Amino acid sequence: RLAGGKQPLARDMFEKLIDSIKKDQKNIRAEKDNTEQLLEIVHSLHGASRYCGVPSLRNQAQATEILLSASPKCQEQIDLEIRLLINEIDKVIDWSINNDFLGFQTTADSTTAP
Repeated sequence: RLAGGKQPLARDMFEKLIDSIKKDQKNIRAEKDNTEQLLEIVHSLHGASRYCGVPSLRNQAQATEILLSASPKCQEQIDLEIRLLINEIDKVIDWSINNDFLGFQTTADSTTAP
């Protein structure tokens, strides 16, 4: 739906998302103590997740982005949100490994990424 029903475009977008979130995950871990850099990374991740049909990742990225923007000094809460975000990234990566996202299987259980 998000790719206008164009399966090749959807595949391409999802492949790019997977590549991107792997890099984002590494960068998030590297910049965990730099709120400004984290905000930039998470903002980009949030935007990318909006176009690829991964609502759990999108929601966690949004929550993390809001916290980083509104409360940049709440390190304990930021650490928790970052752990939750990395967990959501792991779920999407795991889903892409365990499902035929390139073929976009049509069974009810495998068509929607986490």
